[in-house]
Amino acid sequence: MKNFFYNPTNTNSRLAILISVMALMMFVSMQLNAQNTNLYVTTETHFNGKAYKGYMVTVYEDLLGNGDFSPIDQFMATSSKNRFDMKYNSAYMIDFATPADLHYTVQFDTHTSKTAEDRDMEIDVDFSKLDINEYPNTIEMVSFNDEEQNFAFQPLVDAKVQQAAVK
Repeated sequence: MKNFFYNPTNTNSRLAILISVMALMMFVSMQLNAQNTNLYVTTETHFNGKAYKGYMVTVYEDLLGNGDFSPIDQFMATSSKNRFDMKYNSAYMIDFATPADLHYTVQFDTHTSKTAEDRDMEIDVDFSKLDINEYPNTIEMVSFNDEEQNFAFQPLVDAKVQQAAVK
């Protein structure tokens, strides 16, 4: 039986093939890693300074890129901390709803030319600051900020504009 790797007549050609295969595998691995970068959003919820759980979370994604959001996940939060993984070049909404029908919604625009790395973002949701009588639905916007070179909240002009956006 001949040894495949130790044959003096074919050693150079087999070595070249082995190096080529390894280079191709490294290239494919780099391409896959570049495409799998995400925005990781960690949320922590509070009510009157204490960790809050037992609220409904609904995650929406603009699957067709036409501005229509479809629910992709819904669950009852059993922890005050949650983590959401979002792909770049899409749009998402995360709605946090309390049993008293208070809603805090964050809309994410993950479109950016800076997709070469994973990014983390933390959001602190304080349900005690929401007022069911005046603004039962609070909407915040997050998108890429070129000056900060990271994702950041976009200020909305007025809370009443937020209310009108919900209707």
